[in-house]
Amino acid sequence: GDPTIAWTAEAFRAVARLRDPRVPPRIATPTLIVAAGADPVCGTPAAQRFAARLKAGHILVLPDARHEILSERDAIREDFWAAFDAFVPGSPVRAVEDRRLATA
Repeated sequence: GDPTIAWTAEAFRAVARLRDPRVPPRIATPTLIVAAGADPVCGTPAAQRFAARLKAGHILVLPDARHEILSERDAIREDFWAAFDAFVPGSPVRAVEDRRLATA
């Protein structure tokens, strides 16, 4: 459904906190940001700047993707899921890679 006024207000508060230059370097959680390079709604350069300031931040820009990456064509969704699986510990792809490294 549509966002509520409370949801919108909280979103603006969260954005304001994340714009504080002291905040991103304090985020230590490994973070993968997947940005759409052809997004008409969100600014990809802003996401890139934010990711660069995270302690454990990574960004993948999918150049031909628009705003809703998971509603894109198959090739773009496959790129997203490949990046996700490679990033998340314990994912099937990651587990296979970890086993290969352990036996090498």
